Amino acid sequence: MSHPTLDSLPNVFIQTKILKYAMQRRIKKLCPLMLILAILIGSGCQLNRQQETTISSDFESGSIGEISKIDAYHWEISLRNDNDDESLPPWWRTWWYIRIDNAPIDAAMKITLKARGWPYYYIPVYSYDGQNWQRLLEAEVIQTADNQLIMTKRFEHRRIWMARFYPYTVSKFKSYMDRISTSPRVFSEIIGQSTLKNPIHMLTITDFSVPEHRKNRIWIHARTHPAETGSSFLLEGLIDFLLSESADAHTALSKLVFNIVPMHNIDGIIVGNYRTNTDSMNLEGIWLPDPNSSNPMDLRPDLPSEVLVLNRAIRSFIETDAPFTMALNLHSSNSEPDTAAFFYPHFGPRELGYEANEAALWEDQVSFIKDVASYYQNRIEEIPAEGGRYFASRYYPESWW
Repeated sequence: MSHPTLDSLPNVFIQTKILKYAMQRRIKKLCPLMLILAILIGSGCQLNRQQETTISSDFESGSIGEISKIDAYHWEISLRNDNDDESLPPWWRTWWYIRIDNAPIDAAMKITLKARGWPYYYIPVYSYDGQNWQRLLEAEVIQTADNQLIMTKRFEHRRIWMARFYPYTVSKFKSYMDRISTSPRVFSEIIGQSTLKNPIHMLTITDFSVPEHRKNRIWIHARTHPAETGSSFLLEGLIDFLLSESADAHTALSKLVFNIVPMHNIDGIIVGNYRTNTDSMNLEGIWLPDPNSSNPMDLRPDLPSEVLVLNRAIRSFIETDAPFTMALNLHSSNSEPDTAAFFYPHFGPRELGYEANEAALWEDQVSFIKDVASYYQNRIEEIPAEGGRYFASRYYPESWW
């Protein structure tokens, strides 16, 4: 049986054992070495490097750049580029997620966040267990004129997780999948693999007792940009509703088939990227057509596997009995604090020069946005006068649709 070494024991444990030993043996005088040891421990002197405060990101979805210790209570940290790729735009330095070990609890800890990509003020989140999160207080976060964010907080525990926004990891998604997998209204499958051979999952949610020819199909995918975790929380809310005993949910699933890919860029999520996969490619804008094919639905075969997997999955449903009626590409935004949820509709009305089919799609989108807004007390950003044709000349998933 192995025994713990002195360096592996917490200070309070060592101190307690020494005093207990003295009492049990009724020793009136400790030997000089033990006496010195007890005094050092009782005064809070660090006996080993394990007691020093450390900041790390070597865990799932963790991310941080350079870390500098100013003093025992003040640290400066800089955001990193995805994959430490210096060729990426500096304004993409947005996501960060760290763990602090042996944090001071006798006074406030100060963390200065440098080299931020987006210049907006925000209030980060923290957790004592990596599961239950809360925001810092507004008084604990200030923004300087040179775009640094300074957080000052007296923590209650020695281990803390902190992040730009509420993390949503692959492990959390798997736990959620386990929770809903027993529902008869859910079918889960792996539709392909990522660049690093991680499985890409798709959920089909419907009332399987109703024939497909009586239904329409809705496609949803999320987390093309790994750090945009808000879409994962939105999906949990949507799926929880669809699997509830609500009469509206039952009606919806009798008329609709939902095909949902919750984590598109799964590699990027695992390594803690903000916007790209592990090859520093932004999967959102590279749905490039195959120049060697006459079929406009064909994409270039050399594209990242994540894009091709989604493309194949969508195309597999085109000729089925339940036709597509809606496709949603879910994202989150770095924006001003008071910005509400918003949509990106495309094209515009006839009076602004759009063709009849373009205007018809515009009106359908506007109608849907207004319906959603009515359920959120109209806390949705104002619909623009037009969405424009910009996306049609690009290579987004919407462009391919």
